[in-house]
Amino acid sequence: MKSRFLCISIVLLFLFVNIPSHAENEIILEYKFSKPTLEKIGNKWKVEIDGCQLHEHNGLIVPVKPLYILLPPYREVDKIEVKGKEKYIGFYPIEEAKPIIAGNKIIKISPKKETKVLYEKVGVYKARGFPILVMNLFPISYKNGKLYYYKTMEVKIKLKKAEISHLYRGLEIDKKWIKELVDNPWIVDKYPAKKIDEKYDYLIITNNKLKGAFKEFIDYKESKGIKVKLATVEEIIDNS
Repeated sequence: MKSRFLCISIVLLFLFVNIPSHAENEIILEYKFSKPTLEKIGNKWKVEIDGCQLHEHNGLIVPVKPLYILLPPYREVDKIEVKGKEKYIGFYPIEEAKPIIAGNKIIKISPKKETKVLYEKVGVYKARGFPILVMNLFPISYKNGKLYYYKTMEVKIKLKKAEISHLYRGLEIDKKWIKELVDNPWIVDKYPAKKIDEKYDYLIITNNKLKGAFKEFIDYKESKGIKVKLATVEEIIDNS
């Protein structure tokens, strides 16, 4: 009877164990696109897709879908994979980028004959302590005048371990704002609650290049019982 009770207790304990919210190793998102609309301008074609912005790539004007993907807590980008099955539309030489005027000089961008990428990574930026991956998705493909498009594209982001930003506050107002900004708002709910009554005796503001120089100073202060907070200018700008 005792062993049976122990067994039941272990099962109940297992059922109520809270699995850490940062136990994620990848994010998979799917994006769907409508067929491009084509407008002839001279001897070239302007290509547009609903929900996309026009963007210069390899000297060609192509539609791209900006992505704003929130990374889970305790995770950062390790690898990005994008795939999709292209569908042939027809022969449409697409619009080329206009020359750039810089001072008294006219810089002409020599267009390539094809687009070779499915995406480009713009960067990872922090907004109020939340890391957001910014990408451009290319829902069309172009090869020597032949135009293709992707009806569906899958974005897979493989993740690796990381730390939460020191500027993450865990405020509901921040979470609400981020949910309206990103493509995957459900990830916001995976972020832990954080105490906002943390107090420090000493605040250091520096930049990324110099922050390492304060390590011994911080260790000394904290050995005396003085609580120190170091923030970089870059973190403050990224989260403002």
